[in-house]
Amino acid sequence: MRSLRFSRVLLGLALSVVIAGCSGPPGRPTPQRPTFSSNTATTTAGTTEVEAGVALDPGDFFDSPVTLKYGVSENSELFISMAPYQWLERPGDDGDGIGDLFIGVRERIIDVGPEEPSIAYQLKTKIPTASTHQGLGNGELDFFVAGILDYPIDKLWLTSYYQLGILGDPGGGGPDIQHGIAFAANMPLAESLGAYGELAGIFTPEQDDEQVILSAGVTYPLREGIALDGGVAVGLSRDAPDFQILFGITTNFGGPGKRP
Repeated sequence: MRSLRFSRVLLGLALSVVIAGCSGPPGRPTPQRPTFSSNTATTTAGTTEVEAGVALDPGDFFDSPVTLKYGVSENSELFISMAPYQWLERPGDDGDGIGDLFIGVRERIIDVGPEEPSIAYQLKTKIPTASTHQGLGNGELDFFVAGILDYPIDKLWLTSYYQLGILGDPGGGGPDIQHGIAFAANMPLAESLGAYGELAGIFTPEQDDEQVILSAGVTYPLREGIALDGGVAVGLSRDAPDFQILFGITTNFGGPGKRP
């Protein structure tokens, strides 16, 4: 019942913000999906943006993350994220239901210019809404803080990302520490087609969990305010998912005001 209430709150918040913000012209989409890392880009100030997609590990796992973002200023955004539906294969009955809820903020603190390096931080909290009975969550509150560096080299946009996680321990002990490190690149392939790639490592020593994931794909601006993405991710370590198919859409709904 608690998970259901959280999902209703998220849906109500998303609908109310989007409806209030859809009268103005859309801003340029700033998708952060489907990579582990985020770059320093933030949602256009005063506009609302929604990222929605699917991550499918055939026969093992299905995820449907949705993220609502709002541009608070020229260099900061607030976001809230949840998967309306997840499915997990496991011994006996498979698990399915909603995922955990994430609330966070991303802000650029050094932003020299559009073709210059930029630095940002990100703060994020996981609120446990996923079912422990279904095996979709651990019922613990987690906190994450990340530092992000973006820098251009010719036509490449490179991102270096580090995230420190303080994870609740289901066993009742002290918090576990998680380290997330990623290097990502974006580049144009054609006038409207882009490509991305990322090598990410997520390490939780107390849980003996090591996930190394290589992902790559393409992005395509469908029309003003809308961007599509599609790609794959391959696990390079024993604890990482073997293979995932990734696709999704990012839509900027604009902000208050009359359309020109």
